Amino acid sequence: MQSSPGRTLCGAFGGDADFEGGSTWLTDAEGQRHTVRYPEGWEVRFEPDAVLIGPTGEPYARSGDRICVWGSEADGATFEAASVEPQFRRRND
Repeated sequence: MQSSPGRTLCGAFGGDADFEGGSTWLTDAEGQRHTVRYPEGWEVRFEPDAVLIGPTGEPYARSGDRICVWGSEADGATFEAASVEPQFRRRND
C-alpha cells in the first residue's frame, strides 16, 4: 500500500548487481540515493553496469543517465514508480 501522494523523482540512474541481490536507484541533485522499484514491463540488467530495459525490450537508460519517474514512497525505503517519464530522459554519453 502506498502511503504518500504521487510525485516525480528525477536523478542519475545507477545500480549494483551485488547489493541486496541487485538494486537500482536514482541519485537526486542533492546526492541522496533513492532505491526504485520500476513498473511492470520494465526490467534491470547488469552488463556489468546497470541498464534499465523498457517495455519494448530496448535499453532505456544506462548508469549515469538522468531519468525521472512518477510514483510514491512504498515503504519509506523504496520509491514505487508507477511510470517512467520519457520526456525527462538525458543520456550520459
